Amino acid sequence: MKAVRIHAHGPVDVLRVDKIERPKPGPKEVLIQM
Repeated sequence: MKAVRIHAHGPVDVLRVDKIERPKPGPKEVLIQM
């Protein structure tokens, strides 16, 4: 899964696309695929 993350304060170029593990929804939560 990919996630856009902010690694520092600053302009838009501080955003990075990282690969992360798919989160597991907790009680009363849902995971929506887009």
